[in-house]
Amino acid sequence: MSPFQTAGQHENRHGVAVAIGDLGLLILAESGAGKSSLAARMIAEWPEGGVRLVADDRVLVQRVHDRLLARPHPLIAGSMEVRGKGIVRPPSLDAVVLRGALRMSGEQ
Repeated sequence: MSPFQTAGQHENRHGVAVAIGDLGLLILAESGAGKSSLAARMIAEWPEGGVRLVADDRVLVQRVHDRLLARPHPLIAGSMEVRGKGIVRPPSLDAVVLRGALRMSGEQ
């Protein structure tokens, strides 16, 4: 049974979730592929705070009615680890409705 067949259950995904305005984007890739670095760059370079962190590393994805909601794991909410910079605390949200997903390749 898929974890999304019953409302209220969640799945823990290895990825990063960001909000671009009110659009939720889930970024998926293998460890070390640059998910957090991409999200940090989007947050830093998007004008007027248009991109905010929702979750880094552990994204809790939950079906609520006909939508998928992304939330951070409570132990690491509001923070992200960026290779070469350590733990940072960018502008963040508690949750976002996912509208899309991006799977990154580990090849550079």
